[in-house]
Amino acid sequence: ELSWEYWNKAKQSFVRNKMCLTAKDVAHIKNCSSSVVILESWSDFVSLLSLYPKMELKNDFIIMNSVCTKDKVIEILDRISFETIYVGTDNDAAGMEIMTQLMNKYPDKVIPLNGFYKDHKDIGDYLLNKK
Repeated sequence: ELSWEYWNKAKQSFVRNKMCLTAKDVAHIKNCSSSVVILESWSDFVSLLSLYPKMELKNDFIIMNSVCTKDKVIEILDRISFETIYVGTDNDAAGMEIMTQLMNKYPDKVIPLNGFYKDHKDIGDYLLNKK
């Protein structure tokens, strides 16, 4: 994945451009844990560990890299029976849709994380703007 900013004369502001060189896929960090944390992006992963560094070795992690990989996430969750599924999706329509689907499919296992960053787009935005 590549991400860069450039000055757009027409908009008189910087514009962020992103592109992916290969097909999007999930990343699964395996710590042989009974719990898993599901996040939408690597920036959310790094932000979460900046806030809560002890989480790193206590949980498995699934980084979606795109909301379009949710079916792959569900395949992993069906294959590995986690006792607890922490979900830290973005506070937008796509993130809420994934959260709802996971809560419906695994009602006794899902714990939403977005309560602590409810006034922000995602965990990274929370970290950048927390006071």
